[in-house]
Order: sequence, then structure tokens, then C-alpha cells
Amino acid sequence: MINRLFLCSLALMLWAGATRAQTKQNYNLDIEQLDAQTKQPTGWDMTFSYGGAKGYIVKPDAQTVKSGKYALTILPDANKSDRDFGACAYVIPAKYQGKTIELRGYMKLKNVGKDGHAGLWMRIDGEEGEPSLAFDNMRKRKINGTRDWQEYKVNLPLSKYALKIHVGGLLTSQQGQMWIDNLRLYIDGKPLAKVATRAYPPKERKPSIYFEMNKANVLKEWQKFEKVVDTIKQKVPHFGFYAALVHQGEIIRETSNGMADRKKKLPMSANVVHAWGSISKMFTSIAILQLVEKGKIKLTDPITKYLPELGKGVDSLGGMQAIKIHHLLNHNSGYDRKPVYNAIADKFPEFENRVANSKEIKPFLKYASQKFRPGSKYQYNNGAYSLLGMVIEQATGQKYIAYIKQHILKPLGMSTAHYDKTPQKLQNLFGTSYRHKKDGKVSTGRPDESAGIREANGGLKAKVADMLKFMDFLKFRKRTKYLKRYEKVLPRTVLEKYYFDLNLQDSTQYTRTYKTTQHGFYFVNGFVNTLANEGTKNQFEVMGHSGSVHGFLSNFIFRKETKVPYGIILMINTSGQRGTPERVAFSVLYNQLRYLLRNIKIDSGEVSWSKIAKRYK
Repeated sequence: MINRLFLCSLALMLWAGATRAQTKQNYNLDIEQLDAQTKQPTGWDMTFSYGGAKGYIVKPDAQTVKSGKYALTILPDANKSDRDFGACAYVIPAKYQGKTIELRGYMKLKNVGKDGHAGLWMRIDGEEGEPSLAFDNMRKRKINGTRDWQEYKVNLPLSKYALKIHVGGLLTSQQGQMWIDNLRLYIDGKPLAKVATRAYPPKERKPSIYFEMNKANVLKEWQKFEKVVDTIKQKVPHFGFYAALVHQGEIIRETSNGMADRKKKLPMSANVVHAWGSISKMFTSIAILQLVEKGKIKLTDPITKYLPELGKGVDSLGGMQAIKIHHLLNHNSGYDRKPVYNAIADKFPEFENRVANSKEIKPFLKYASQKFRPGSKYQYNNGAYSLLGMVIEQATGQKYIAYIKQHILKPLGMSTAHYDKTPQKLQNLFGTSYRHKKDGKVSTGRPDESAGIREANGGLKAKVADMLKFMDFLKFRKRTKYLKRYEKVLPRTVLEKYYFDLNLQDSTQYTRTYKTTQHGFYFVNGFVNTLANEGTKNQFEVMGHSGSVHGFLSNFIFRKETKVPYGIILMINTSGQRGTPERVAFSVLYNQLRYLLRNIKIDSGEVSWSKIAKRYK
């Protein structure tokens, strides 16, 4: 899961902002000019924060200043709990000659927590919808605590392709307050007022990182991806993976390397059984929505309707009854399973070596707690899906595995898909995971046992062929003889309603991991949904899920748009600690395949191992 500070940095990099660039050199960087009506600093965007002014207050301050009449201050809004970062932004046109640009400004801090930082930030943008040309938000300097006024500097290269220069202040901590004042820009060491201008906007534009998503171009990019794979094979020959490119429900390209099991000398291929980890959550989600459509449960039902054993919870957070089914699906429930696990481990040490089933854990659910008010924020939650598995059992009278097999796996023809212990006929095809450490030691994993209540959040095992069938059901529906079965599992209209038609007005349908002006990352009824470059020619939407369990890594994603019939299925059984060749190989494979599906050109520099290692160290 992406951490909060990374999301902050990424959001700032991607934001294309609605603020207008000033055309005069008398910019309001010193914050002295206020609008007569709004009383806000002229030219400044004061609503630039997570989801649009959520969680932080950004305002001018006439009491605490470094110089002049006003400074800008940023602090958490005590009345809001959904907070990620607060920021202010000012934009000027990049019409100046030079090679380097420096932002200077003063900051003052009061009790800024170590959970985040305060900083000046600067970003250089080129074409709209393209990645930023340069960016720094001072995150690595870890500035927090209490500090009096002090000058700070941010330096970036100034590209000839630059169109806009964004500057501002940033607070990522959940506590404390910061001020900024007297910002100034220098190019090649000269103050902006003394820098010569250039032809603007520049005639020469940086080549786009995107390619047109047609079959010929996709196959061309896949060829480039295979060159990256060749490099990995040379440098990390034992790295085990299988990757498939899906078009219209069929695998049109595939590549693999290494062994699914090194002792058995079982090669990685589409024929091996893989543990798919959190991709299992997609099946739990489908099952829940089947029951919703049958009228057996409602998304707005409290979890305590089905699991009264959960007890009261935390009164100040609404209590356990405030957690609804849709909160569990979308990872914004605040459910805390840790006290449950601690209690059962204290009484039954055997559960340190195996996972309790639903019957065994129910008496301990009374110890469950809450981390935050349901619906107030996003936090990925495996335990929530364990509860959903138990809800399915309560609503149907069937065991979770039996229900999934009868109502999803069997109708879709997923004959190798299973939970619990792998059947004898598939044992020789189920491999092992290998996790490499810096000291050269290797640990192995093979989850060939019951995952107990965790089956619902990470227990599925299957061959690629069955995962392809699942993708065809969700996206393509090209297996004509199965169309009637597809409709019985979930009709296309229902899939559209709950997964494909993202309704931002219905908070029960989704939770947002983060959102900027043109980019959104959501969980939509449990499916990961990425909407990027919204409103530009490079807009794209990707849906699916990733997985990680006992060293088995995977990705299962497809383009959401009807006119873009592509998907990716990835299995990896080799990983390593940060800095190991195995970690580098994983990072480049995983990311390059994601880029390909997002019509981002494969970076030719990735063919060089030295460049790969430097980028993903």
C-alpha cells in the first residue's frame, strides 16, 4: 500500500491546477496583495489540498509575519478527520531564460508532528497531462517540530520545455502549524526581475510519454518490455515470474523466467498454480453484491446485524454498529482486528501457527476495536474482508469456500481455482516462493493449508487460465458459450452499476485513496479503480487488484474503457529486501507492466541494468 507521504508527493506532481499564471513580473510571492472582496492573497490558490480543501485551513495571517503585512499559514482543521496534506499554490509562466531555478522563502513552525513535515515546494510543468519536468517538496529534509523564522531554498533544473512554474507551502503533519512568507525566485542566481525572457510558449515541446492504445502500438511496446525482461534474465537468472498480455479476453503475448519450484525444477509458466493473495478480495466483493441483488443483505446494513459478537466498539467513533457493509468493502471502516488476534493468541497459543476459522474466532470478536469513525478516511484493511466472509456465511448458511465455489468458480468454469489445501491432482503444479535477504539467505513460502477467516481476503489459488476466465467475465465477455453463466453470476448491468459506473455522488460505492484535480485513485466496492489525466487526451482508467501472500506476488488489471480491450496478468514468486537484485527486478517488472497498460511508453533506459538498479535501488 502506498504510504501517505508518497501520495502527497505524487499528488503534487500530478496536479495540473486551475490557478491562472500571472503575466506580469510583479508577482504576489511576498503575499502582500489581498483581494478586496475575498480578503485572500491575490493569485494564490488557497484550496489546493487533499480532495480540495479537506482537512486543513489555509489562510493569510497578519499577526505572525516575517516581513510586511501578511504571511500564509497552514494548519489542520480540528473539525475534519479526513486529512492527508494541506498546501497553497502560486503559478507563473515559465517564460524566462536559464538552466536552474531556485525558490527562496521563509518558514516558521509550531509543534509540527514527526508524522509529517513542513516545507516549501516547487514544480516545473510542461504539457498538460504529461508528468512534471521537475519537483521537490522538501520531504526528505524532514522539517518538523517548532522553529522560528528561517530561510529555506529549493533548487530545480529549468527545462526548455517548461510551461509553468508552481510554488507554495506544504504541511503533511496531522498536528501543528506552519507559516510561509517572502517567497522569491532566482534563475541562474539572478532575481526574477533581472532575468531575460524567451519566446513563450516555446515552439519545441517535449515528446509525449504516452502512445496511442491500438494493437500495433501495444505489441510494439511489449517487444520493448521483453528487452527489459532479457536484461533481468541475464542479471537475475533465478528470478521467477510469468506475465501475460490480454486482448479481447485472449492471451496474445506471454513471457516467463525462473522456477516455480527450484527443488522440483518446475518452470514458471501459465500451467503452475499460484497463490493470488488480495486478488481474492474481488471474489468476496462479487459474492457480497450477489447477495445484495438477491435481497439477502444491504450495503447499508450495519456489520453488527450479522455479527453481533463484535460488541459495542468505541462510542466516540460511532460504535461498532456504525460500520456498514459498504465501509468494509471500500476500506474505510476503521475496524481494528488486532485486539481480537491478541486475545485469541493469549488463550490459544496454537493460533500462532495457524489461522482460526470463523467458528473459533467468534467468541473473541467482542475484543474488536475501531481506529477511526467509519467513512471518515481510507485505510486498507484485510480484517474487513475476513468479516465480509463471515457475513456471507451468516446470510447464506453456507461456508465461505462452499459459497464461492458454487456461485462463482463453478459457473465461470474455473476448474483449478480453490481455497484451503491444494488438491492432490494439482500438488505437483503448486510452487514455492523465495524471499532473498541482503545477507544472501533465502526464506521460502508455500501456503498449502487453510487460511481460516483469511480465505476471504487472500486465500485463492489457481492457474492463469482460470484467472483469464475471471477477467473475461468482468471485462470482455468473449466466451460466448459462457454468457448465460456470466449473467447468472452477475449480469452485465449489475457489474456496470457497482464497478464500472463510478458515481462520485454515492459515498457508499467507493472510497478515495487520494484525489487531485485531474487524477483519482479509488476503491470501488473493493476493486481498485485508477482514473488519471481526467479531461485530457491522455485520460485512462484501469481496474483490478494486486496481491501479496507468503512471498507470492501478483497483479490482475485491465483497462476499464470499452474501446481499450487490454489486460495484464502477472505472477511473481521471487522477491527481496530493498537493495537486492531481486527487489530491483520485481520493481521494474511490476511498474513497466502497469505503465504499458496505461499507454505509457516503455523507457528504453530500463534495458540497461545499471540504470534499472539506480532507479529502483
